[in-house]
Amino acid sequence: LSIDQNVNIKGLLNNLKKKKARSLCFQGNLSPEILLKGGKPMIDSIKNILESFSSISHIFNLGHGVIKETPTKNIELLIKTIREWNKWKKKIGVILFNLGGPDKLSAVKPFLFNLFNDPAIIGAPSFIRYFLAKLISSKREKTAKEIYSFIGGRSPILEETKEQKKQLENLLKTEKDDYKVFISMRYWKPFVNETVTKIMKWQPDEVILLPLYPQFSTTTSGSSLHSWKKEIDTKKYRVPTKIICCYPTEDNFIKAHVNEIKKIINKAKKQNINNKKIRILFSAHGL
Repeated sequence: LSIDQNVNIKGLLNNLKKKKARSLCFQGNLSPEILLKGGKPMIDSIKNILESFSSISHIFNLGHGVIKETPTKNIELLIKTIREWNKWKKKIGVILFNLGGPDKLSAVKPFLFNLFNDPAIIGAPSFIRYFLAKLISSKREKTAKEIYSFIGGRSPILEETKEQKKQLENLLKTEKDDYKVFISMRYWKPFVNETVTKIMKWQPDEVILLPLYPQFSTTTSGSSLHSWKKEIDTKKYRVPTKIICCYPTEDNFIKAHVNEIKKIINKAKKQNINNKKIRILFSAHGL
């Protein structure tokens, strides 16, 4: 979609629904008169255009060509400014925290031990907690293995979290900054030490910690965030950090659940030829 330099960019984008705007590619909008004048007004105009179109596809060109009297140095500065725009991008790492789960039946016992050896789960002194974790994981191993055998002998949580990572990265590609999403599981692989090592190698300018537990609990989000802090302190890693926490009442979060539940209810109704009651089970943790 080509637009004239007289079009108000922000007004245009505000009038278009976000989804529709993202499906379009825009071009144009810098006034040749501004290019002719050069200097700081020209730089400010270029940056304003780049910033305005940072979340959608955009081809930068001039509204109506180049005025004959335009100094060559202005054109060179225009090109340089656009080319350097990517250098102004921040590298932002997003870390998804989740519970984790055994990836095979032989991992069930060590997974359970890691779970019950967490002081956020059992607040006893370390030597007592260690003993209890050994005892509980041994006693529950057989039953837990039987349960996991019904769903393929492993937890699907890592695959599901990887899919969330993929979808989030695709959405973040439309933003101005450079985002990369990482996964950190609390009680099974990938552990937080692996995740921190990968993040340090990528060298982000900022990280965003995002527990995938909607509500806060010291046993879930609290434990994950504590493990993160402990690991970066051990590695003496420092980076500007933001935390996204506690979103169970967010409208879009609720709508997402409602939409998925409705799909399953409709599917169940179609298959329910005997008109049995349909029950919905809300579980605290996925297997």
